[in-house]
Order: sequence, then structure tokens, then C-alpha cells
Amino acid sequence: MAVQITQNQGVKNVLGAVSSENTTLLKEHFNHLFKMKDAILINLDALSLNGPTIAFILKQLYPEFMGNDRALQFTGRHNKTLIQVLKNTRTSYTLSNDSI
Repeated sequence: MAVQITQNQGVKNVLGAVSSENTTLLKEHFNHLFKMKDAILINLDALSLNGPTIAFILKQLYPEFMGNDRALQFTGRHNKTLIQVLKNTRTSYTLSNDSI
């Protein structure tokens, strides 16, 4: 399944598998969102992972957005694979402690 981004009550939900093939499109979509909004909530609970690609995307996006005095939250505490990847890559700080 390719990556799909849906919206439900203001929350962006990322579905499908993030891989090196669709990384650029995902980053472009997030950058487009960042230009339009001052606060973004992105749910990663339904994300499938093929390696640490998502960790590096989050690591790049997080300081760019936060450095501009904006609110960015990534949630995904119910996605155990995501939690493990973020721990292994030492990027778990990008994930919010809040749940949806």
C-alpha cells in the first residue's frame, strides 16, 4: 500500500508504508502543510514501516517546523513498530506523549 494522508477532525492520518521510494512526496506534502498552518497534528498509528526512513523524515521536519514558533505534534504511541524504530534511531523525542 502506498502512503495515503487523510484528515479527520483536523488530524492528519498517515496510512500505508513509508519507504525510500515515497519519502520525497511525503516530505513535500508536510512542507506544503507547514506553509498553510501554524499548528499540525499528525497521527502515525496506522503507518507501516520498512526500515528507519520515517525516523529520518521526522528528524528533519521537527526542527524546521518548531524553529518557526509553530505547533507540531506527531502521535503514534499505539504503533509498536514505530516506537521501536524511533527508539533505535534515537528520534523518539519527535513523538508526542499525547494520544488521540
